[in-house]
Amino acid sequence: MPAIEDAPDTIVPEAYLVVASEGTRRQVHRLESVPATIGRSPDADVLINDPRVSRAHARIGFAGGRFVLEDLGSTNGTLLNGEPLSAPAVLTEGDAISLAGVRAEFQVNAPTVVMSAPPAAPGLHIDLSTHEVKVDGKPVKLSPKEYLFLAALRHRAGSVVAHSDLAREVWPDVAEGVSDENIHQLATRLRRKLEDNAEGPRYVLTVKGFGYRLAADS
Repeated sequence: MPAIEDAPDTIVPEAYLVVASEGTRRQVHRLESVPATIGRSPDADVLINDPRVSRAHARIGFAGGRFVLEDLGSTNGTLLNGEPLSAPAVLTEGDAISLAGVRAEFQVNAPTVVMSAPPAAPGLHIDLSTHEVKVDGKPVKLSPKEYLFLAALRHRAGSVVAHSDLAREVWPDVAEGVSDENIHQLATRLRRKLEDNAEGPRYVLTVKGFGYRLAADS
C-alpha cells in the first residue's frame, strides 16, 4: 500500500465521513483536504469528542486514485467493516468504520445521514472499556458488584475462577470475610438479569467445588 500522501495535481473526489452521535443524530463531516486526521484533538480535521477516541486516532488519505484509511496507533483501535485495521486499507463507498466503538460510514460524492443500524448481535457481549453489557443486543443494567463478578469471569474467559479470586475482585476490602454463600447469591442475581432460564444458565456456569466460568461462546 502506498504512503498516504496526495499526488501532485491529483483531483480528489468529494468524500464524507458520517459519524453516529447520541440517539439517532448523525454528523456529516466533509473531508475538505486529505490527508484528513480523525480524532479527539481540537486540531483534528474530523473532530470526534468522545473519550474512547484518541487525540489523533486515524487518518484518511488519497493515494493511487483511491481513498485509504490508516490507524495512527490509537489506544482502542480502529475497525474497518468489522475487522481490526493493522495496516492502511482502501476505502470504498459505504464502508463501515468503528473508532473505538464510535460508528462512522465513509461516503463519496453524495452524502446522506441515513446509516443502517447493525443487526443486534445474539448472545452475551461485555465491553470492558465502557462497562457496557448486552444480551442479544439489548443493554443490561448491572449493579457494581454484579459487573465486577462478570468482568472477573470475562478476564479469564474459558477458565474457572475460584471463589477466593472472585471474593478478592468483587469485595477487595473484605475478601477474607466473604462466604461461598455470598458469592452464590451474587451469581444468582446476575443470572436473573442475563439468562432466559436462571436454573439452566447459558453464560455464567457453575463448576461445583471450584467456582464459576463464562461460557466459551460468550
